[in-house]
Amino acid sequence: MDTVLDHLSGPAGGFVFTLVIFYGGFLLITKHLLPMAARHLDESDERFRELMDQHIKDRDTFKGSVRRLSTKHEVLHAKVEVIHDDVKGLRDTISNTDRG
Repeated sequence: MDTVLDHLSGPAGGFVFTLVIFYGGFLLITKHLLPMAARHLDESDERFRELMDQHIKDRDTFKGSVRRLSTKHEVLHAKVEVIHDDVKGLRDTISNTDRG
């Protein structure tokens, strides 16, 4: 009985204790930490994909708005040119009337 206690409390007992601790650590990592990390990565990936989908929709909306704004700018620019030409014509008419 004393030899059994000596072996359990000596180097063999320490070795067995170390193996038990390592096995517990292995179980902790494989049963809890790895699945938790995998769930976290899956959730992060899903959030990232949702964010990218929203970004693509926002970008398409922005591009459409810029196109509409560009079209309106071209129309306004053409109208301003017409007004400018009309004013120039009136000014020329008035200056010719004043000379004559």
